[in-house]
Amino acid sequence: MDQKDFRENLELKPVTQEHIDQFNELLSYVFQVTEADIEESGFENKRAFIRSKKQILEVSKVFGWFHENKLISQIAIYPCEVNIHGARYKMGGVTGVGTYPEYANHGLMQDLI
Repeated sequence: MDQKDFRENLELKPVTQEHIDQFNELLSYVFQVTEADIEESGFENKRAFIRSKKQILEVSKVFGWFHENKLISQIAIYPCEVNIHGARYKMGGVTGVGTYPEYANHGLMQDLI
């Protein structure tokens, strides 16, 4: 499948609460989060860790590329403000960025950003 055919089979859309499991799976894979890491971070278990990530979807704008209804690439943008020399500016903090390696080099993250 060439690049054009591959891209035609993708859907760019907001990542919502219905995608929370896929959102967390992608984050865990990209950042190689293990059960031990979760426990060392002070969470009781993986479920508590996943619940904490739910807030990202509630307060941020999260977008992702989907292939056959599977989330394959994502970006989260937190709304925030910064104060630069007394002037306030609205900004977006970028987090939760990741793409599964088998979907790399297709410009997915470039499009999300």
